[in-house]
Amino acid sequence: MAKSRRRLVRARAVGQVLRNGGHDVPWWRVVDAMGRPVRGAAHEALVHFLEESTPLLHRGDDVRVDLARASWSSHDAVRDT
Repeated sequence: MAKSRRRLVRARAVGQVLRNGGHDVPWWRVVDAMGRPVRGAAHEALVHFLEESTPLLHRGDDVRVDLARASWSSHDAVRDT
């Protein structure tokens, strides 16, 4: 359980750095293992998700990316060629 918690914290920390670092990078694409964006920026991330047609699991204030539908692997690229 502790290992899983550390992964959640690390993903959110990376997202915070990208969001607040003054760089033009898609910080909202960094989500935790549950598909949640940076804490405190869910509504801002939601705008980007909707613009990009990101598959979501959205219930009220709980904004989450549907990781099963949004995940990409190199196998997908091979099948598309």
